[in-house]
Amino acid sequence: MAAPFFPKQALKFDGALLEEMQGDVSESVARDLIALAPKITPGFVIHDNGCGYGAVTGEIMATNPPSDIKIIGTDKNLGYLAALKKKIAENPSWSVVEVKEMDSNNLEFPDATFDLSISDFVILGLNDEIGALRHIWRTLKPGGTGAIGAWKEKPWQEALKAAHYRTRGADTPLPPYMAVVDYTPEQFRSRLNEAEWKNVQYTDTDAWVKVKSLERWATIAWTFLSTPVGGWKQEDEDNWEKAIAIIVEELAKSNAYRAEEGLHMIRMTATIAIAKKE
Repeated sequence: MAAPFFPKQALKFDGALLEEMQGDVSESVARDLIALAPKITPGFVIHDNGCGYGAVTGEIMATNPPSDIKIIGTDKNLGYLAALKKKIAENPSWSVVEVKEMDSNNLEFPDATFDLSISDFVILGLNDEIGALRHIWRTLKPGGTGAIGAWKEKPWQEALKAAHYRTRGADTPLPPYMAVVDYTPEQFRSRLNEAEWKNVQYTDTDAWVKVKSLERWATIAWTFLSTPVGGWKQEDEDNWEKAIAIIVEELAKSNAYRAEEGLHMIRMTATIAIAKKE
């Protein structure tokens, strides 16, 4: 059997490239989640739900929290957990952090475990979004706070879609990663209401991807997000430069783009939901 076709211009998979593509937007929103939640006080037990490589945990530790808090980070991705464990080993002050393999769809913690539960871009796309939200609420102590970040706008998606349709045809199905649709404000509120969250406060916040080269960012994004249904084709290699040029052009004329101090900046907007359990 022949190996799947792979355009010569496409980049080989590397976690560092994914971090380069998204920049520090997760950390930026994590800082806002922490700032909007009640102050972390001595003895707090905190859940970093869907912790990934530790964006939320890192931002909590950067605030120099009380030394007797406990943070439990959970994720089902073993690669992410390994990266977080490495950070814990490298930072003695992170001894308060514990890591568990666990699916956000089915949290195994007892009721009333956490003073604060933070979910940074975790809920959208889960197999059971409502069930996951109910688990978060269930595991909060009375007086505990749930904090959730969800993307509201990712304008760069439109640039990638333009490249897709203009190089592959208007009738070609979108690649899976481009087909993901973020919550509308109404959908986000509806899910939290259905999960019986009470007295939720909503705040929008902007985060900026900062890159030195739009062409490089476009190449990384096109490599990782535009793999067509059915796999790459020779036409993708033939049209590669055209696709990259379209992405750069669309980004540069977007109201979500600005150039500042030698950097290209691409805006994304998240909605943060904060609720205190009575």
